[in-house]
Amino acid sequence: MFVLLIIFSVGCALLTTYFRKENDLNSRVALAHKLINERDNVTEFLLTDMRPQIEADIFIRNYFQNPFLISYREFSDRLRQMYFSFGFSRYEVDFFAFNSEGSPLNNEEGRNADNFGNEILNNSQTLIAGKLFYFNTRLNGSGYYDFYPIIVDGNYLGRLFIVLRSKLLNRINVYPELLLEEKDKIPEEAQSYSFAIYENNRLSESSGRFEYPVFDSLGNTIKELNDPVQISNGAIEHIVLKQSDGDTVIVSKELNPIQEFFSAFSYLFVAAFLFVVLISLTFYIYLYARGSAHFFSFAEASFRNIIQLSFIFIIFLSVLFLGLFIGRLFQSQFNISSKEKLSEKMKEVEQSVRYVVSNTISFDSLCGFTPRDLSSMLNININDFTALHDMDVNFYDRHGVLLTSSQPSIFEKGLQSRMMDSRAFHVMQKNIPSEIIQEESVGKLKYLSGYKPIYNEDGQFLAYLNIPYFNTYRLLNEQIGYFFSTLINILVTALILAGFLAPFISRQITRKLSTIAAKFKQVTVGGKNQPIEWKARDELAVLVNEFNKMILKLDESAQQLARSERESAWREMAQQVAHEIKNPLTPMKLSIQHLQRAYDSNDPRADELAAKVSRTLVEQIDNLSKIATEFSSFAKMPKPENEKMHLLEVVYHSVNLYKQNEGVNISIHTEGRINDEIFADKNQLLRVFNNLILNSIQAIPTGQEGMIQVTASNNDRKIIVSVHDNGSGISEDRKQNIFVPNFTTKSSGTGLGLAITKNIIEMAGGKIWFESEENFGTTFFVELPVFS
Repeated sequence: MFVLLIIFSVGCALLTTYFRKENDLNSRVALAHKLINERDNVTEFLLTDMRPQIEADIFIRNYFQNPFLISYREFSDRLRQMYFSFGFSRYEVDFFAFNSEGSPLNNEEGRNADNFGNEILNNSQTLIAGKLFYFNTRLNGSGYYDFYPIIVDGNYLGRLFIVLRSKLLNRINVYPELLLEEKDKIPEEAQSYSFAIYENNRLSESSGRFEYPVFDSLGNTIKELNDPVQISNGAIEHIVLKQSDGDTVIVSKELNPIQEFFSAFSYLFVAAFLFVVLISLTFYIYLYARGSAHFFSFAEASFRNIIQLSFIFIIFLSVLFLGLFIGRLFQSQFNISSKEKLSEKMKEVEQSVRYVVSNTISFDSLCGFTPRDLSSMLNININDFTALHDMDVNFYDRHGVLLTSSQPSIFEKGLQSRMMDSRAFHVMQKNIPSEIIQEESVGKLKYLSGYKPIYNEDGQFLAYLNIPYFNTYRLLNEQIGYFFSTLINILVTALILAGFLAPFISRQITRKLSTIAAKFKQVTVGGKNQPIEWKARDELAVLVNEFNKMILKLDESAQQLARSERESAWREMAQQVAHEIKNPLTPMKLSIQHLQRAYDSNDPRADELAAKVSRTLVEQIDNLSKIATEFSSFAKMPKPENEKMHLLEVVYHSVNLYKQNEGVNISIHTEGRINDEIFADKNQLLRVFNNLILNSIQAIPTGQEGMIQVTASNNDRKIIVSVHDNGSGISEDRKQNIFVPNFTTKSSGTGLGLAITKNIIEMAGGKIWFESEENFGTTFFVELPVFS
């Protein structure tokens, strides 16, 4: 299963990497087209189409005739709602109104209409139609200027400038992302891209980690126009899109196919591993609910499985806790670093504001120029602050009301209040700290926000500076994602190594245990037990030493037991021999005494009595001889002379020997063909079956017709012969002693026949047993292995 998981993950990782590469290539091509086509034909059409409506708009005319009836904010909101609420989400729209004398009507700009118009002409690159201009500069980005002279009844009332700045390529903040429609946003994967825009073969704009040359070296190497070309330069891959007018866009990405493949493999392996675990656990719970399984127990698990599971479990927990600990530490350090960076940025902006204020006052003293107020001064320079420090900035007055912002659209659209954050404002009012850095949010977007009061060189309060550091959590998430990606790679590597090493290590450990277990199996009572030779000085050495001590004690105990059993057996044998000899001696003694009295009394029947006593003595002497022979046979069983033979021949010979007995019907039956040979002593087996058939004959009660059936069958490389009789059977209390020496169910005999029979069968590698039912008969079974 483990190997299958690896194969599955490798295959899926290859497919994932391939499709991801294709998708990434398409994303870079799409981004290149979007970058080179910053001039938006739809936007230009909409602006041109709405010109007659704006020129004839009565609301705009009334505002220029009497600008004090409504505020500039109401004027701007009305224009956005009427003309720019649809189709312009990718632009930040601003309005600048000037009266006939060139002074700003909104009272928020220190420059006059002529200066603003000159700025448009200087920054614009293309005059599209009439008074619509397109611009693309490093400072202001790209967008459109639209100019409207306001004339009512032939009277010139002023000028209205409409400025549309693209939010698409603004890389210095995140504010514009909140205003973009989803279709206009840069794809998430494009965050890792670098790009450059060349105009007339000279670098106009660039972003990302890659350092682009000032002059277009890549674009000059290709001839294809309006068709993206893929160029690889070491570990960097470029998508170059060149237009006929000399403009070129290059989108670049650093390639690391091995890392991408291994990351995909790691995630897929972990997902597949957890899926298999979940399915297995679900199936196990299902079986447990049905009663077909029980809870896992280490006491019942194998040592090898415990080692393998422990390996994987320990590695998984170690990496998990290490990841949580380092992740928390990493997050804490990143927050500290981000706050320090934000604090440093606020100090830099503070210095810039002081410098501007100082220069403005100095300029005023020399030239007689006096700024209307702080708001207009900050509004003039706020774009410079933003571009210089790569941060969005907001300024609030001493009451916490917004003075100006580098992203006014956020406040105009109501995404953020024009009032300063209440927590920061109250702290600033009460404690007057040098700065405050806290967490804030716009919608679901969380970010760090820093506040700092700004004073001039004389200690007079100017404004509250606010810098929203949006990139904090995005960068944190990127770095944490990279960290956990690396951690997952380490985890998967460790799991794979554990998966391959754990069985090897467990085999090394269990191999030692198997060696010890094999020695344990060889231990016999009374046999020669070999001690285990163990050179290692590990924990198992203690077990081995105790085992060696145990077998020494076992051998000693076995020898003592054997001596005790031999002595006990000889005592029992002596008692049995004495008893068996004493039985015939008693009638012999009585017969001789009776004959002696007859001779002493001159009994006329003395000769007849002498003949009778002689017959009795001969019978008893024969009985003593038989007893001696049986005891000799049991105590001194001859060594078997084994040979290959057909068992049926021995069985038939024994059956034919007793088949002529009167009052008994002996039959033989075979099940199937029995041609296999066995390896045993033929004479001893003949003695076995003679004894079994004779016992069956003797078990039949007097006056009852005897039925003895001998059956032979072949079963799984073994030949089984059964001898069944319809005799009196064996009672339950006697069954356990049938094969015990000296035990007999007959009125005469030594009880050694079945004991000798059992000994012969076991020496031939077989076994013997019986089944009996009292008053219904007995069946003896003999099983012998087939010779191979």
